[in-house]
Amino acid sequence: MSIEPISSLFLLHLGSNVGFCGAIPSTGWDSFPRTSIEMAAAGLPVVASRLQGLPEAVLDGETGLLFEPGDARGLADCLEALLNHPELAAEYGRRGRERCERELNLDVQRQRLLNVVCKYLERKGNHK
Repeated sequence: MSIEPISSLFLLHLGSNVGFCGAIPSTGWDSFPRTSIEMAAAGLPVVASRLQGLPEAVLDGETGLLFEPGDARGLADCLEALLNHPELAAEYGRRGRERCERELNLDVQRQRLLNVVCKYLERKGNHK
């Protein structure tokens, strides 16, 4: 019997200019994978499959690279692109960190949650 991991994380050393790259070759369900956000917040370029919430977490060609789920060649091509272009990998990492600081910080998340609660209460009040 063969058991395939649902999700795994690999760190790849890309040299002194980049540090590490996070790769998420997920084949299972995850609505918004936290590991991709943690890697971006650390300033790492992220390579992930186009599965579930990963394309929302990793902006293809902006904060990292995406490949089709189960496409080993696509994963290898993405990793090779970062190895061959460390300046691009560093740029993806910088953009990912900036995005986390801008869009995923505690104040922004708190305000988004408050907005959802207020809309819910307004709708509930209008239905009485």
